[in-house]
Amino acid sequence: MILGIGNDLCDVERMASVIQRHGQRFLERTFTQAEQALAQRRSEPCLFYAGRFAAKEAFMKALGTGIIEQVHLTDIEILASRSGQPIATISGGTLTRLRRLADRGSDTVVHVSISHDARLAIALVILEARNRLGGH
Repeated sequence: MILGIGNDLCDVERMASVIQRHGQRFLERTFTQAEQALAQRRSEPCLFYAGRFAAKEAFMKALGTGIIEQVHLTDIEILASRSGQPIATISGGTLTRLRRLADRGSDTVVHVSISHDARLAIALVILEARNRLGGH
């Protein structure tokens, strides 16, 4: 069962400007250490950050909360599988909020898709509840 869908766009130049203005403080409030390490291995870290930021915003929309006291951007970590597929790990108050959306007999799956070009990054997030017995 679909619990929520969210999408978001992020301007790559705007992300670069925010990082230049606010530096490490912004990065630490927005991205986990693992995300920052992954970005620094990229030839264009701002593209990576813009895509991940769009995905985090899309997740908040799918969750239906926006950023509130118990829900933090760093509770949403989006890394990648060996094939490059975005993999989301949710923790903290954000995980608590996500679990409230699903039935007690369900596991929650987070589907993430990220794409970008030189100017824009876009992300789509679908939150799905799956019955532990294998049904949807």
